[in-house]
Amino acid sequence: MFLMFVNVGSPLLGTNVLVMCLFYGVLQFSSSFYETGSVLTNLDAFSCYQGRVIVIQKTFMGLGSSVIVQIYIAFFETHFAGIGPFFLFLLIYSLTVGVLGTLIVRLPSEKTQCLGLNVPDEEMIQSGGGESRLFRLPFNVGTGILFTSIAFILLVTLLENFYSVSDADREAIGIVTIVLCVSFSFMILVTPSYSVNRGGYDTQSTAITTKPTTKAEAAAATTNTDVNAVTGDTATPTFPPSPPPLRFPLSSFPPEVIGKPATATNEIYATPCKKGGRENGLSLLSRGPRGYSHFREGLSPQDVDLDVPDAPDLTNGKEIELPLERERHVSRGWNSRSGENFAAESEAARQEVKLNSKSLWYNLRRRELWLMWYVCLASWSSATLVSTNSSQIYESMDFYGYSPTVNVVLVSIYGVASAIGRVFIGLAHPILVRKKIPVSSFFCIAPVLNVIGLPLFLAMKRGSLAIPFFVVGLATGVSWGSTILIIKGLFAPNNCGKHYSALYTAGIISPLIFNVGLFGPIYDFYSKRQGLWETRQCEGRVCIWIPLVICAIVNAIALPLSVYFVTRVVKRGGLL
Repeated sequence: MFLMFVNVGSPLLGTNVLVMCLFYGVLQFSSSFYETGSVLTNLDAFSCYQGRVIVIQKTFMGLGSSVIVQIYIAFFETHFAGIGPFFLFLLIYSLTVGVLGTLIVRLPSEKTQCLGLNVPDEEMIQSGGGESRLFRLPFNVGTGILFTSIAFILLVTLLENFYSVSDADREAIGIVTIVLCVSFSFMILVTPSYSVNRGGYDTQSTAITTKPTTKAEAAAATTNTDVNAVTGDTATPTFPPSPPPLRFPLSSFPPEVIGKPATATNEIYATPCKKGGRENGLSLLSRGPRGYSHFREGLSPQDVDLDVPDAPDLTNGKEIELPLERERHVSRGWNSRSGENFAAESEAARQEVKLNSKSLWYNLRRRELWLMWYVCLASWSSATLVSTNSSQIYESMDFYGYSPTVNVVLVSIYGVASAIGRVFIGLAHPILVRKKIPVSSFFCIAPVLNVIGLPLFLAMKRGSLAIPFFVVGLATGVSWGSTILIIKGLFAPNNCGKHYSALYTAGIISPLIFNVGLFGPIYDFYSKRQGLWETRQCEGRVCIWIPLVICAIVNAIALPLSVYFVTRVVKRGGLL
C-alpha cells in the first residue's frame, strides 16, 4: 500500500483498476485475518467476560478508523504534500505491532485456564451468568478508557466539522488521541494476581508432596488452616466457593495408607493449582478462614462422595498421586462434562441451547445457516456501500460545498457510531444471558437501523449528512459485534471458526454486488452524462439513489428472516 501511494502525482504502480483491487484486497485480507483470529482467540481466553471482549476489542477496532483519521489530521494533512508519508507511518507501525504480537501473544491452553477468567466461579454460576468479579477491575478500567476515547474523538470530530482548527490544536488533539490508545496498558497494571488462579485446573492429576515429619506434627498440621496458601500474607482477596468436590478412587492410594483413620479427607477439594500442577499437601486440606464453608447450599460434609476410606500417612515423606475426576457441575441449571469447554457449555445450558457440533457441510444443507448468511449479507452490504463510497455519497449530496476535512469528519462519525454499536452489544450480552433472552435476537437490530439509515442519505439536507452516517455506522457496529457472539452461543467451541468464516463470505460477496455491480457503474454512467468523467465526479441524488434503495430493500427482507431465525433457534433449542 505504501508503494501505491508514495507518489500520488505519478504512482509507481500506476492508476489502473487492478492496482486499486490489489489495494483493497490486501487491506481487507489483513484486517479480516486479524479480526477473525484474534476475536475468537480472546473470546476463548476470557470466556467469563465475552461481552467485555466485544466492548473493548471489537469496539476499538471499529473506532480505529476514527483514531487514524485524527492522527492524519494532526500530523500529516498540513505538514506533508501527498499521502505517501502517512502510509509510510502505517507501514512502520504495522510492522512494529506485528512483530511484537508474534513474539508475545500466545494461544490459550490448559496452562492459561484461570478461575474467574475462563473458568466460571461459583458466584458467576449461581447468578445465572454475567461476569465474575475476580477480574472485573481491569475490564472496568479498559471500558472506562474506551468510553473516554469515544467521547473525546466524537467531540473533536464535531469541533473539526464546525470550526477551523489551528495546527497547534490539531497536534494537541493528535497527542491526546495517542495517549488514550497507550493508556489501555493500564489494564495490565491493575490486574490482580491470585496465587491459586495461576496454572488453571489440572484435570488429570495433582501431586501432593509431603515432607517427612513426626506423627505429632502431621496430626497438628491436619487440624490447622493454611490460610496463607490461598490468600497470601497481606491483602486478603475474597474468593467464591471452590468448584465441586473430587472423587479419589481407592486404588490410587498406596497399600500402607489403607486402614488408617480418616481425619481431613473430606476437606480436599478441586481448586486452581499452581504452575506445574503440584501443590503442597497441607494447602489442599484447607481453603479458607475458619468458619468458611466450601459446601454449596444444601450440601453437608456427609453428602460429599469421596471414595477415600482413610487419610494418607503424612510421615512417610512419599509423594502420592491422586487422580482427579471433575464432577458434573449441577448448580442452577449449569452443566458441563468438559473442563476445557466449561464456560461455553455452561452458558449454553443456561440458555437451554444445544451447541452444534455438526460439520460445515452438514450445516450448509440446513436453512438456519443460510438465514444467518443472508442477514449478514444485508447488514454488511450497507457497511460496504457507505464506508467505501463515503466520499462519493457526500460529494454527490453537497457538490459545491464539498470539503476534504468534512469528508474526513463524516468518516470519523461513522467509525464512532460503529464503536458505540459494539459497546451496546458487549454491555447487553451478559444481561441477555442472565435473563435467558436468546443472544441470537441481536440479529434483528442491524436490519432495522439500516432500513432507517439508508433512505436518510436521500432525504436529509446536505448539512445533516452526519445523521445517516451515524445510523448506518451504528448498524455496522451492532452487526459485527453480535455475529461472533451468536456464533459462539450456537456452535461448539471447536466448531466456531469454520462457520464464522463461512458467514464471512457474505462480506466478500457484498462488495462485488453493491460496489462492482451497482454503485460503480451507475455513478460512472451519470458522471459521463453530466460531463464530469474527467474528474470522476457526479452531482445529485441521481448518482447514488439506486444502490442505496436496493440495499435498504435487502435489509427490509432480512428483518423478517432474522425474526424467523430466532424463532427457530428458540423452538429447536439451537441449530439441530
